[in-house]
Amino acid sequence: MKLPYMPWYPGDYLADTIHLSMLEDCLYRRLLDAIWLAGGSLPNIPEQLRRRTRCTEDEWNEAWPALSGLLTVTDELVTQNRLSREAEKAVAKYANAVRAGKRSAELRATRSTDVQRPLQRTLNERSTTVATDAQRPLQQDAQQPEPELEPEEAKKGVAVPASLAPLDGLLAKARSACASTRKSGKMAESVWQGTLARLEQFDVAAVHDGVTRYLDRAYCLDGKGERYMLGVVRGMVKEIARRESVHDDGIAANAAPTPTPTPTPEPEYATIPAGLTDQAGAHRQMVERFKATFADPQSYDTWARPCRALGMSGETIVILAPNATLADWVRRKAGGGMSIVVGQLRER
Repeated sequence: MKLPYMPWYPGDYLADTIHLSMLEDCLYRRLLDAIWLAGGSLPNIPEQLRRRTRCTEDEWNEAWPALSGLLTVTDELVTQNRLSREAEKAVAKYANAVRAGKRSAELRATRSTDVQRPLQRTLNERSTTVATDAQRPLQQDAQQPEPELEPEEAKKGVAVPASLAPLDGLLAKARSACASTRKSGKMAESVWQGTLARLEQFDVAAVHDGVTRYLDRAYCLDGKGERYMLGVVRGMVKEIARRESVHDDGIAANAAPTPTPTPTPEPEYATIPAGLTDQAGAHRQMVERFKATFADPQSYDTWARPCRALGMSGETIVILAPNATLADWVRRKAGGGMSIVVGQLRER
């Protein structure tokens, strides 16, 4: 058999060939490779040996005396003692691997047969039992009407409360997202049932907006599960309550504009930039123009309604936001041909 690779020990080889010239070393190495590929020995035919080393006759005659001292030469064969031992080890290792592979295949086949036989027997028995049970009612009373189909509520799974039934599809996505935060990727039925019971305590609109925000912002990718989702819904309840307490024009009822200009208290708000005048008398028109800068009315109702419009000068309007997040959002989203100057309410 042909051996695909040969173990090589550079230290031993250098110790045995330190006295060889470059030509002798090259021819010796080529002979070792040829002997290994031949299975451990070569026929003792000088012309064939020379051709395997790809040298001239003069080079062969010059190097052979040194090479023959390192090889085992008989009348019929040429070999090398260390190389022959390594070849025998490689052949034995290959044979052991082949035997081990055959034994492993036989064991797998035996185990597969032992498992399949009782499994097939069990499946056959079950199929026979099912067929008999299905035929028995027909044999007893062929005139009985067909049974009605089971209602949807009887299907396997956690039933969504009636108050949250319109959000069935949305809640199914939320459950999958919450389950993805676990290592197993699954959520126990009891855990989801408890989550639905808590969601049922909130208004349907708050649940819809809170769960939608949880999904849109992909909090599940940060490992935030159903508890965080419940927190988002609670925050949405507060946000909706705050929206309802604000006037339709975006101004709190207790801060409605009066016919006469009213100066803004300096300690509470950011300073109005120089050159802008307070036009509280035209407050309604100013708010409408600010609202018109938003392409999406829903975005205005969600984010800009808590802001306060302070003043307007030409095409520039001054807006105060309750926090830095809303201020940054208004700067990015508002536009529509107007210059928006956004300030932040100072903390008291």
